[in-house]
Amino acid sequence: MISAGFLETKTRKSSKYRTEKDENGKEVKIPILKEFKSLTEKGLEFGKNLISPKNQLETQPHYFEKRFSELLKKLENI
Repeated sequence: MISAGFLETKTRKSSKYRTEKDENGKEVKIPILKEFKSLTEKGLEFGKNLISPKNQLETQPHYFEKRFSELLKKLENI
């Protein structure tokens, strides 16, 4: 679905950090990035992006039952 343009991967900063040393040897905190999926404009024809119950900063695709078979047909032709 990603290669067909219906879905995309987005990122957000995590609440966790990893520590690295800079060129001076000083420790620097770098936020870890989390990935999640989101419907594109093209994909919104077949569903909507809901706020994830796991994290308010993420979405999760929700597909319309009445349009799902049409989406499957489009994906089969790719």
